[in-house]
Amino acid sequence: MAIRMTISISVEQASQAAPDDNSLKAAKKLCAPQKWNQLSRDEQTIWGQIQGSSTYDSAIYLDVMQFKCTCPSFKRPCKHSLALLMCYAQSADCFSEQVLSGKALEWRDKMGEAAVKKAEKQAEKAAKPVDEAARQKRIAAREKKVEQGLEELGRWLQDLAKMGLAQARNQGHQLFGSIESRLVDAQATGLANLINALHSTLYQPDWTMRAAQLTGRLALIVQMWQQRAQLPADVLTELRQLIGFNVSVDDVLATPPMTGHWWVIGSQERETIQGNGRYRRQWLWHSQLNQTALLLDFAFGPMGQFSVGQPVGSQVEAKLHFYPAACPQRALISDAKWLQQADLSTLQTIGYADFNEALQAQAQALAQNPLQTSLPWLVHQVCLQYEADQLWLCDQHGHAVRASPISGSVSHWQVLALSGNQPVTIAGEWDGQSLDLLTLWQGEDMLCL
Repeated sequence: MAIRMTISISVEQASQAAPDDNSLKAAKKLCAPQKWNQLSRDEQTIWGQIQGSSTYDSAIYLDVMQFKCTCPSFKRPCKHSLALLMCYAQSADCFSEQVLSGKALEWRDKMGEAAVKKAEKQAEKAAKPVDEAARQKRIAAREKKVEQGLEELGRWLQDLAKMGLAQARNQGHQLFGSIESRLVDAQATGLANLINALHSTLYQPDWTMRAAQLTGRLALIVQMWQQRAQLPADVLTELRQLIGFNVSVDDVLATPPMTGHWWVIGSQERETIQGNGRYRRQWLWHSQLNQTALLLDFAFGPMGQFSVGQPVGSQVEAKLHFYPAACPQRALISDAKWLQQADLSTLQTIGYADFNEALQAQAQALAQNPLQTSLPWLVHQVCLQYEADQLWLCDQHGHAVRASPISGSVSHWQVLALSGNQPVTIAGEWDGQSLDLLTLWQGEDMLCL
């Protein structure tokens, strides 16, 4: 009986799994089928052998995007596993249908054992008694520190308003470094990051509007904290997270999940404000409900790596647990399984028809939570125009918004070339002033920025 492969992947999606450019370049040299021995597959797994300085076994469990290889590389995926995935994306017919066996079966069994042990540890941890009195004492001490830090931040903002943002540019680190350090001491690290961002914004081309926006945001946070007793519980919870109070992963995973099929519409990597690491933002959109989700992943230090994310343009069947908020966005994913590569025409059934519809959704979110900074947009029938060194996006009614400058290896000319002067589907993040493009679709073609 033939084995039906339930999961497929494009070359573009396979390349997204690369941990860095060097790994991708090395994998491209190894992805030809003739480089491999015993290329095999079953319904959810592909595996094979390749000759390097030794003979290496590689396997990929596509349903959960787990990469395994016997090579000594610390990278995951290593160049061999990445090459195997690219080989499958290009030449799936070269993989013979087999029952899972050998090293691939051994790894699958160990993954199952690890999942059981993890569940047992979580159950054991949940059963341990909590010293509630000591916990409340720690919370009270932390809140007192934060209270003092925000009082100083309020006075600092008043002085900044009297000084003016233009004069603040000349003060440099002396002005901003002192309040940033004070907020770190007060354990309000989220606000320290906002101060750092404000300082950096003052030296950007469009600094006036963005610096005023950040200053107003900081003032709003101070006022909301002073009046926190009157805030709705979900808004207060989000305010505390923004200031720097963490919500544990266990608490998030304990919340009821939202299940279903999710489109992965965009992914972007950025440097942390402190410059000591990177973080990745992945946006998901429910295939039936008008619900989006943001997955965050962090990598710190020169050897830090992201976990393998979901490829943009794919669909995943998953349970998502949302962090508490007035308009829940950030989520943790569990029990994720890839689906057969979806027909991109079904993408037209979700998202927004035009910019007015997207702005209405943004206005509703802001009415519920004034702390909202950006929301994902997925808009269809968008035309691209490049005028006066600026990329503009026009919807089907002729309404235009400005695109943020495109950075990285993709240029605005590649974006225009993909559209071919025809309407495209776009995904991006709207911050109130411009749209930071993440992904474009033109028919079956996709470009990730």
